[in-house]
Amino acid sequence: MAPDQSKDWVSILKRNNALTLENIRRALKNCADEHQRVALQTELERLNAKMQHSRKEKPAQRSIAQAQDTHKPFTDHLPDRPYCTNDLGVGLSIRPTRTALTYRYLQYNTPGMVWTLAQDIDRPVDRDYFQKRRVPPPNRVVINQANGHGHALYFLSAGVCRASAAKLKPLRYLAAIEGSLCRQLEADPGFAGLITKNPLHDSWETWNLHDHRYSLGDLAEYLDLSAANAKAYRATVKEAHGLGRNVTMFDDGRIWAYRAIREHWAPNGLDRWAKVVLERLESINGQFQAPLSFSEVKATAKSISKWTWAHITPDGLQELIQRTHTSEVQAERGRRSGVVRRAGSITEAAPWERLNISRSTWYRQRSGLIVPEEQETVTHEPISDNSA
Repeated sequence: MAPDQSKDWVSILKRNNALTLENIRRALKNCADEHQRVALQTELERLNAKMQHSRKEKPAQRSIAQAQDTHKPFTDHLPDRPYCTNDLGVGLSIRPTRTALTYRYLQYNTPGMVWTLAQDIDRPVDRDYFQKRRVPPPNRVVINQANGHGHALYFLSAGVCRASAAKLKPLRYLAAIEGSLCRQLEADPGFAGLITKNPLHDSWETWNLHDHRYSLGDLAEYLDLSAANAKAYRATVKEAHGLGRNVTMFDDGRIWAYRAIREHWAPNGLDRWAKVVLERLESINGQFQAPLSFSEVKATAKSISKWTWAHITPDGLQELIQRTHTSEVQAERGRRSGVVRRAGSITEAAPWERLNISRSTWYRQRSGLIVPEEQETVTHEPISDNSA
């Protein structure tokens, strides 16, 4: 039987999902058309090259899989598509997690949750570094062998949400812990906290110290949180760093939103309100020395806008006013205010009662308008020696 020169063998094989090396070789035997033979030969070479590349990749894939098992506490909570790069000067790319793990730097927390605390130590780090500074030992230390500087990674037993206005207290606590760690480790307070040295990459020396996942209480036992919880730590926007930026953005954003939402009440207005909140938070974020990623700002804005839209409504505000401004409530507030004002005052001490005089007499004596009886002096006319 003569070969069929009219067949487009490549298209036929692709259409039937049969484009394999064996089928291409069979087609070459039955194809007399020169153009078809060139197309088949090209596909044959492409598949051969793909198979050779796959064979080379298998050992590397096994190596990555083994490293993932070793650093499971780190890889368990990575983003699905983290930022990553091999050169910070070039910029960041977004890649699937498996691909990102082959890069030297990668994003280690999702925008909404914190599972890993990282500290950037811009000085040589040795094995005694953490004990000398009386901090808990990190789970991993990723060292730049050229200068001895490193990133210290602490794994948390429970993630802390940083994109929910309803869970601000744990975030404040975590921010205080992070700030205290930064001070005691003498780490870089300007560290952006988005990407870290990849502990799986062979460019770095990674110390695998332990796999214990810390609770916030575990970390706090080692640290002095007094400075972190002091009023001075609640930094201005320009001074905030680390997770303190998330807290500052939450506080400034939500306090503004409580009043601003009144100007945006309208049917089906949530989308417009969400856009306004996002613009406000982007403005706050732009004032940080190291701004947060857009995904973090967006998640926070979504949380604030949804919460305020659901809880601060015209009916709710009217009900709140009626509930908190009754005559009984106002009278109780006045009573409490009076107690506070009188505490430690002259009225509270009532010195006139001790002297057994009236209050008005005590005040006149105090101002010098009258002389107290016990201090009055009696004067007498001199007695003449001359008798009448």
